[in-house]
Amino acid sequence: MPSIRSFRAIRPCAEHVTDVIINRGVAGDREAAVATAAINPYSFLQVSHTDMILAAEGETDDLKVRSKTRETFRRFLESGILAEDPVPCIYIYRLTVDDHPQTGLIACVDVEDFLAGHVKRHELTRDEKVVIQYEQFDRIGGSSEPILLTYDAAKDADSSIKTALAAWTAAHEPVYDFEDAAGIRQQLWPVADESVITILVDAFAKLDSLYICDGHHRITAVSRYYEDHRTGPDAEKSRWFTAAIYPSDEMRILDYNRAVRDLAGLSEEEFLKALTQAEFTVTKLGTEPVRPAGHGEYTMVMDGIWYRLNFIGKRPTDSPVAELDVSVLQERVLKDILGIENPQNDPRLAFLNGTKGIEALQTATQQGMKVAFAIMPIAMPEIIKVADAGLTMPPKSTCFDPKPVAGLVIYLVREI
Repeated sequence: MPSIRSFRAIRPCAEHVTDVIINRGVAGDREAAVATAAINPYSFLQVSHTDMILAAEGETDDLKVRSKTRETFRRFLESGILAEDPVPCIYIYRLTVDDHPQTGLIACVDVEDFLAGHVKRHELTRDEKVVIQYEQFDRIGGSSEPILLTYDAAKDADSSIKTALAAWTAAHEPVYDFEDAAGIRQQLWPVADESVITILVDAFAKLDSLYICDGHHRITAVSRYYEDHRTGPDAEKSRWFTAAIYPSDEMRILDYNRAVRDLAGLSEEEFLKALTQAEFTVTKLGTEPVRPAGHGEYTMVMDGIWYRLNFIGKRPTDSPVAELDVSVLQERVLKDILGIENPQNDPRLAFLNGTKGIEALQTATQQGMKVAFAIMPIAMPEIIKVADAGLTMPPKSTCFDPKPVAGLVIYLVREI
């Protein structure tokens, strides 16, 4: 059963919290990270992305990068930009976007639960990305961004988790309450009360599983770090990783769409005919962007014209993965008609997540892509079903929004 525990987080001072946090989309963009760090001396990028910052200056020596990372981290602590909480806490963390609030908590989760399969995945990982995450974790000496997890809300039969969080947030003011650069309201309540912590720890111990929503590469890197250090002085702390955990019925999942550079030698007429032969009804709509209305339906844009596609064929029933809309599109259209055998690395295929809006599909077809497909977002029960079966989805199947920011709650497994 999943084990959670409190911990002493390192957090930004309230005065500089909006400066310290790393906003969505910046951390994974080298140019944006370097540019942000250049104008913001308080950004945690100064610590977490020292390698990129120094590389932009022509310095790539690993020892110098590590030394600079430690030096900057210590400076942030000594100057009061960051401070460690005096006692262990569990942190209630509420994210609100577009009038959609989700209230969960940040706590330490046992790596052994991940290794034993109690923290379940639904995506494959690429080793080169795991290596990058491992190196960053090792360089910092911990994590600055919690793994995003969920639990099946129906399994919290008496709603003891939600009840405890609601009672605390109603009775206490958050230590942070601000809107980040992406327009997401961030609120955090540290909970040091042992009786409340015990209620939460016991409630999570009654659950069957936790499910990874975002952070498959990071959690794999953390588990490798633990296995490499399980006999050393950092063994106990490295056994735990930080996670932001929300109930499944509060998670917001956006669409993850596809765009293809060409029609594999087919004319538009031949392609539309191939879609009908693949058991899709094809309805021409017009020039205005349209979202799918339900599962089994897709919308498509080609040369500025939008179409509605409805799959009327028989779905496979032998696998919860094969049943998914994204899998039907991959097998019946992308593979069988357009020749995209491996969506993981085919250069003709691009992925457009739902944070960009449905208009992004039309823009893509105006900037070099021939056709783009909009897919209904996967539902949380579908993700749980796939994970419980020990299976994985096609790449870029889920887009969770909002997600935790980096630099808000930091957990170290060794001394700086």
